[in-house]
Amino acid sequence: MSTKKRKVDSECRVFQEKWTNMYFFVAQGEKCLCLICKESLSVFKEHNIKRHYDSKHKQTYNKYVGVCRENKITNLQSEIGGLTKVFNNAKNINESIVRASYRVGHIIGKEVHPFSDGEFVKRCLMAVVEEVCPEKKSAFESVSLSRMTMTRRIEDLGSDLMVQLKSKASQFKMFSIATDESTDVTDIAQLLVFIRGINNSFEVTEELAAMKSIKTTTTGEDLFKEVSEIFDDLNLDWNKLTAITTDGAPSMVGRHNGLVARLRKKVLESNGSPPLDIHCIIHQQNLCGKILNLDHVMKVVTKSVNLIRSYSTNHRIFKEFLLQIGAEYGDVVYHSEIRWLSRVDVSTAPGDLQLELIELQCQTPLQDLFREKSLPDFYAALDSYPNLRNLGMKMTTAFASTYICEQTFSTLKRAKPASRARLSDDHLHSILRMNVTQLEPNIKKLVSEKQHQTSH
Repeated sequence: MSTKKRKVDSECRVFQEKWTNMYFFVAQGEKCLCLICKESLSVFKEHNIKRHYDSKHKQTYNKYVGVCRENKITNLQSEIGGLTKVFNNAKNINESIVRASYRVGHIIGKEVHPFSDGEFVKRCLMAVVEEVCPEKKSAFESVSLSRMTMTRRIEDLGSDLMVQLKSKASQFKMFSIATDESTDVTDIAQLLVFIRGINNSFEVTEELAAMKSIKTTTTGEDLFKEVSEIFDDLNLDWNKLTAITTDGAPSMVGRHNGLVARLRKKVLESNGSPPLDIHCIIHQQNLCGKILNLDHVMKVVTKSVNLIRSYSTNHRIFKEFLLQIGAEYGDVVYHSEIRWLSRVDVSTAPGDLQLELIELQCQTPLQDLFREKSLPDFYAALDSYPNLRNLGMKMTTAFASTYICEQTFSTLKRAKPASRARLSDDHLHSILRMNVTQLEPNIKKLVSEKQHQTSH
């Protein structure tokens, strides 16, 4: 014969107000608290409460009856409330102290200052407090800004930003990467990989995916191994990679063993479409603009168009001339924001886009939509054109150049000069992430996970 255990939760016990007057007990959360000795009982059961009162307080407190008993209970309750308030105030002060420590660490990291500068900041802070509000000196002295504390704070901030990036990466529909490699002051090769992803609502996230320190060779195989680890850390699907932007180094763009070739092969093995291979488009445009001189063409075109459109007679004659020779266009074509819909020749477009392009060109309301919204918002609204929408996603995620990598290498040189050559790779990574991120660290969450410790 089996015996069933009684479960307190299943007995639906609740605290009864009469127990306060009878036994000097009050409900506090899921427990009942004795107002006299501050001892708590875990079960709302009258037998347990009565036994506690009878055995410890009855002889002393039974003399209080009527109004005197009520007044005594009120006084004891106010003591409990005051004690709770003191504890809450102390908790809030401790949280503020830790939060201040994190905020100073965040500033030091973003400004690329040595971690030991936290101690310098505290000396300055104490000098101000002593002059302005000396009565607050003890509170400010409790703020931990030592070198070790700043180190831990910056580690926590970098880790929190990485957690946020992982959360956003899980929602990517497509993403691209920009990557470049350079050496620091200690001749360690540092590989930077930036990621730009887009979710189904066309919200773009551009962040530093990771910095990888390579202490041996930097062949295409070595770089591919590091990038693969980054993808694994962020739980990225290879078949969502749509574009790769690199510089012209052989280890990056080698036809068979370069990083791009290996990434493309991996994407195809994962049933994805071949990613675009982009090599600093903006740099190429700048070079062409410096070399080519098209003034002799543009001046003739501008002069001709002005001659035709400046006089109505010239304009009528020009249109009649175009009609007689059977020209494709019946007038001078001006560039306009909304004319692009009728430009892309449908017959030259990929087969999966041709039907959608034909339908899109016939939709006059889309011209107003394009004029009113930004380009990503416009593509996001093309729910009836899935192939064009996906193409818009793909183009939106692509990096035009490795400029962001070059910019971050400049920060790296400031963060790790010769005087800080012993800065660890992990700490350097956290500093770079804090400098380039568009995310805000969740300091409130970090503070809730810490206990205050006074700085030494």
